[in-house]
Amino acid sequence: MEIGENNLLKFNFISKKFDIESCSNFHLSVELSDNFFRYAVLDPNTMKYLLLREYFIEIKNANQLSNKIVSIINSDEFVKRNFYSNTISISSLNCIVNGSGHTTENEKLKMLKLETDVHENIKCDLISHNDSELEIIYSISNSVNNLFNNYFNNSSVFCSDTILIKNYLKELNLLPSLKVHICYDTIYITYFYNNDLIFHNKFIFKCEEDILYLIINTINQLKINRDECAIKISGRVNELTNSLLDDYLVEFTVEKSKIENTDSSIFKIVLNQIV
Repeated sequence: MEIGENNLLKFNFISKKFDIESCSNFHLSVELSDNFFRYAVLDPNTMKYLLLREYFIEIKNANQLSNKIVSIINSDEFVKRNFYSNTISISSLNCIVNGSGHTTENEKLKMLKLETDVHENIKCDLISHNDSELEIIYSISNSVNNLFNNYFNNSSVFCSDTILIKNYLKELNLLPSLKVHICYDTIYITYFYNNDLIFHNKFIFKCEEDILYLIINTINQLKINRDECAIKISGRVNELTNSLLDDYLVEFTVEKSKIENTDSSIFKIVLNQIV
């Protein structure tokens, strides 16, 4: 690995059981954002993670971002290997969650233009739920799309919001529930009532107090009865965040990571793709 890219490497876990010559038997799970590139290698036979790596970057321009990712991939000795299967999630994208049925390409474009900047490639992830389908609509730039085609040609690509919602739906019951996922400077808030998705959005925050404000404001805006609603927090929950939430929310659950003995909460979205 080149020195320049090594300086970007902020987290590195390699199991003693990882055999680089056996990559064709493993699953590669990649997550891309405008401030990080991280991946995990899973043995699908044992359902154990063998490698976790995270590179920190902070680039807003799509072309510069794809060039930096290409540089990281070329210098990393593992991620460009041939794996049995690949899954990619894209974070920090603005997306539209549409529960009213299938839309045309023109309708998707109009919906995106109302909410965010629109890139060249409009994507739509589908989630089956309650005999209908949710649409997660987003767009990615040509440069990022070309990166996927050149390096992860056979990968399944999803918006990170899709992965979170899919995993939330697996554990739903009829009781109201508010799901909060914290990832670097972004907080995802999702609300379910009677097994239906009522609200999903993500917000940028600058400090722990912002997290508390966004959660309480969402509860108030949606008129959620806190006595009846289960609140679950996942992701990067530090001691200060936990203390603030404990003071003001009282009843909530912090979902622990599936990997022990590593700071794996940062990989929560990546891990949730394939577990």
